[in-house]
Amino acid sequence: MNKANTINKKRIFDLLSGLILCLCISSCGETDDLDQIKNKINRLQTAVEEEKPEDFIDILDKGFLGNEHLTKVLIKKYLILNLIRHSNIEVRISHTDIVINKSDPSLASVTIKVLLTGGKGLVPEQGRLMEIKSQWVKYNNEWMVKIAHWDR
Repeated sequence: MNKANTINKKRIFDLLSGLILCLCISSCGETDDLDQIKNKINRLQTAVEEEKPEDFIDILDKGFLGNEHLTKVLIKKYLILNLIRHSNIEVRISHTDIVINKSDPSLASVTIKVLLTGGKGLVPEQGRLMEIKSQWVKYNNEWMVKIAHWDR
């Protein structure tokens, strides 16, 4: 084998090794982002079930916008009103779809299907199946809900 052929094989090996390393690093970052968003969704669920509106609000971006132009302040009032109206609220998430934006990894789209139930006894008196579509933004390595729309 001549020297030029050996150098070309080494360059190809180095290039492939670097490419594999880059793919591993980028997929690890995406996995971390997915895990952080899933964790935040769980925190939102827990905040509703434990009747802690402040914990819920903490995950919303300062410029949050929801259905019917609900801002962060209005969503807090809406949440408190519903926690007063309905006792023992339970949130069951049946499906979560998280897509990190490939061209801007600080943005993500999240769709979840949720069953909300509530009532005073062991058996829920009320229930509603909802689909919530949201846009998330990452600031300083922290994911926040920027926009959310849900059906009623």
